[in-house]
Parts: sequence; C-alpha cells; structure tokens
Amino acid sequence: MGDKTNREAYEANEYFNIVFGNDFKRRDDSELNNQIINSFLNYGYSILLSIVSRAIVKAGLDTRIALFHKSFSNHYALACDLMEPFRTIVDV
Repeated sequence: MGDKTNREAYEANEYFNIVFGNDFKRRDDSELNNQIINSFLNYGYSILLSIVSRAIVKAGLDTRIALFHKSFSNHYALACDLMEPFRTIVDV
C-alpha cells in the first residue's frame, strides 16, 4: 500500500520545476524567491482546504475518514484527498 517507489514525490519535484523553474524547491526557504512562492502556495492551499472541508461538513460527511491521507493527527484527511485534483488552481 502507498507509494513504495516514491514516485509521487519525484513527479511533484518535476512538476514544481516546470511551473516555477529549476531552482525552486517546495520545502526549501533558503532563498527569498522560494520563501515568497512557498508562502503563497501554503496560503492558497489553506483556503482550498477550508473550502473543501466546509463542503464535506455541509454534506454531512466526516472529514477524518479518508482513502489516502491517513493520520491520527489530521482531522481533515478526506478534504486533503478531495482537494488534490484542484491544487493546480492555486499553482497557476
């Protein structure tokens, strides 16, 4: 179960390099440019997560029960699953 070959991380790295340039690293805030982009991405993803979470609760579903994001500390696992296809809206 899961991504044993770590393909998702590899593809995410390639994706961000295409969108933001080869010098961009999603988790590296050593450069000012990376700090600014990562801050905007984090903010956008937070808004997207809240919109999806609100829709889930409005539909009467439990946000903690999900398919791919499984964690005892993540109370929005279902929202994290459902927001994945819409992340590109924030990236552009």
